[in-house]
Amino acid sequence: MKFASLLFAGLLLAAATPALAQTPSPGADHIAAAQAAAQAGDKPEAFRQMELAAKAGNVLIAYFLGRAYEQGGDVAKDDAKALAYYQQAADGGHLDAEYRIGLRYLNGQGLPRDRDRGVDYLFRADNHGSLPANQELTRIAEAEGRKLACAKAAIARLGYGPARTSTAMLGKANQFVRASGSGGDFVDLYGPDPDASYGPALYSAVRLRIQGYGRTVEKRVAGGQSSVTFQEYEDLGAPSAQGAKDAAAIKAECGL
Repeated sequence: MKFASLLFAGLLLAAATPALAQTPSPGADHIAAAQAAAQAGDKPEAFRQMELAAKAGNVLIAYFLGRAYEQGGDVAKDDAKALAYYQQAADGGHLDAEYRIGLRYLNGQGLPRDRDRGVDYLFRADNHGSLPANQELTRIAEAEGRKLACAKAAIARLGYGPARTSTAMLGKANQFVRASGSGGDFVDLYGPDPDASYGPALYSAVRLRIQGYGRTVEKRVAGGQSSVTFQEYEDLGAPSAQGAKDAAAIKAECGL
């Protein structure tokens, strides 16, 4: 979309929003001045007034300025300015700006690559009704689900069995052990949790950690007339040489 189209779309929407909400729009005077300048064919002045409206806190105008600076056209491309305006709009709850900031974190585009923050922004956009954010989160969840299934299959194939820790027995952690001599290797596998109370945890990256244990100690916890017995794996530290090879092989096979 050319800048002129973005300009008029932004101004029309910004002008309509307060009428619908029956509340003054931030930077309303600048929006009116920008409309007048645009109708007179003075694009530089219209653009200057839009920037003043964004500075006054107009989230919608900030979003359209981000689009204009990102795409170029009648205004020179400037990714730093585009990012700053998108960030302002995202912080103000604009769903498409949240989506775009989320993608930038995921891809390391103008921002440090940060998967967790990217997912958090996508989740916020999804909550505000962004279909593209929902589609991206679905793609992420499906990809991580495949990685989790792959890792579980590889762990079983390598001879690890379910651990009997209290977390593994009573919680949702995926923990596995394989005995070797007097000790062995202990695996923690983290991944998406479909029952997580914190939304972005539904899309968490699969992570695998293998440690070594020197011995196991049986523990028993009683409450009322019931009790549960589980194992504690002690002296967790560096995995065995075979455990380290297993971790490397699983990560390579499953893309962790």
